[in-house]
Amino acid sequence: MTYTPFTVPNAPLYRQVMRAFLTAKERFAVHLRPEDVYAALDAGSRPADVEAVTQALDKLVEWGNLRADPDHARVTAVE
Repeated sequence: MTYTPFTVPNAPLYRQVMRAFLTAKERFAVHLRPEDVYAALDAGSRPADVEAVTQALDKLVEWGNLRADPDHARVTAVE
């Protein structure tokens, strides 16, 4: 079964996350970290912490709505 961010529990959060990516794309930014997405959400309805956004991003990737790429900018060791 395929899920969309519009027909599941937490749908408002998924819509806000997708909207953050659409807004970023209009500025030619296609890679966002969870903190970037969190900051882009409406302050009045954003979750209490970044972890909820991270979980929403994971679900959207799982469902095929977004693609996750490794963040090489945060690498601190060769391993």
